[in-house]
Amino acid sequence: MINIAIAFIAGIATFYFYSFFPFTISTLTFGTFLYLFFRCTDRKKVLLITMVFVAAFFYSMLRNNEMQEILLPSEEVHIMGTISSVPEMKYGNLRFSVRDVLIEGSAINGTVKLSILHDFADKNVKGNMLLPGDRISAVVKLKTPRSFRNPGIYSFDPIKKGIIASGYVKQMKVVGRGMGGMAWIHKKRQRLAWIMDNSLSEESAALHKAIVPGLKSGIGQEMRDGFSSTGLAHLLSISGTHFGLLGFIIFTLVREFVKRVPSNMLVRMTVIITPTQIAVLITLPVLILYAFISGASLPTIRSLVMFCHGVHGES
Repeated sequence: MINIAIAFIAGIATFYFYSFFPFTISTLTFGTFLYLFFRCTDRKKVLLITMVFVAAFFYSMLRNNEMQEILLPSEEVHIMGTISSVPEMKYGNLRFSVRDVLIEGSAINGTVKLSILHDFADKNVKGNMLLPGDRISAVVKLKTPRSFRNPGIYSFDPIKKGIIASGYVKQMKVVGRGMGGMAWIHKKRQRLAWIMDNSLSEESAALHKAIVPGLKSGIGQEMRDGFSSTGLAHLLSISGTHFGLLGFIIFTLVREFVKRVPSNMLVRMTVIITPTQIAVLITLPVLILYAFISGASLPTIRSLVMFCHGVHGES
């Protein structure tokens, strides 16, 4: 099993390093397979390793999404696109990403980061909430996103994230609304974020939006550094800590409340269901709702699954 894993990792690494060292990678790969073929007696194992290596190489090729080079116009342009992220307030502006973009009617491959100035958002957006899945039409001044490469710190590369342009919205209207259950969930997340922005200070709102609806773009570098220096950076990303704490509080409160019902009622009830099982049945729906409200990211779903497995063992 270890050999299979190594072959898969080697296939991925070969794809990404081949463009830099084509001759060296080709020679090393060919020499390795010749060595395995003539030195190993188990030819079926060598064939399996080779197939895994090739599969990983082509898998990386399929997953690699080369961004097209586009020449951004210097003047304002008309674009259409679908909002792909929950719009969040940051530095006083409303920011979000747009996919399936048409620039002057021409489709482009990638996403565009848009910002709406605070005054424009107050007049045109607050009463007409923007949500992921909404189709918008806008007049935008686009520019190529910058990549900051400061030595010794993490450098965010927009191109690797699929962001091909960014810009400020001059005019905008919603031409289609997202539908379905996820649209409803995003609407609740957005509404909760607006309440926090209008009820708390900017710093407190950013923290609460990160740990409740899972909206982290408002977290500034100073706050990130503060949490990192104290070893609490994981609190800014919804994961097992949040599910464990929320689940423990609800589970404990419900179970203790059930145990304090009149004894004759409790005896009759435990013939059918125990206090622990009642606590589990109430806790799990709350955690599932929290998972969706917080964005249902992969770490969130993983934490939910692990917690459900834990409470199943407890019950």
